[in-house]
Amino acid sequence: MVVVAKLHEKKDLVGNTRRIVAVCDADLLGKELKSGKLTLNLRNYRSFYEGKKVSPQELSLMLKRVYCINIVGAESIELVSSIIDLDSSKVVKIGGVPHLQYYKL
Repeated sequence: MVVVAKLHEKKDLVGNTRRIVAVCDADLLGKELKSGKLTLNLRNYRSFYEGKKVSPQELSLMLKRVYCINIVGAESIELVSSIIDLDSSKVVKIGGVPHLQYYKL
């Protein structure tokens, strides 16, 4: 299992730092996934997802105090769900590949 993750930190309108983590199966980087009108372009948005290869321990640390997790791929969904409780009913498939956006509000 090769999963890559990248941490993004952005300030919101009131100056609070929001942590967003993108997690993706490494073999999906550079691909374009389509299902009907849905498209997930991992070619054009490669830089958003392409971080470093992570172990479960490294990813667990990245997910602390996170606002949003954008997860693409079966291996990534499995790894993240081993760390935090995900609602699997919210997973959508785009081009046969599972995708989930998780928000911790």
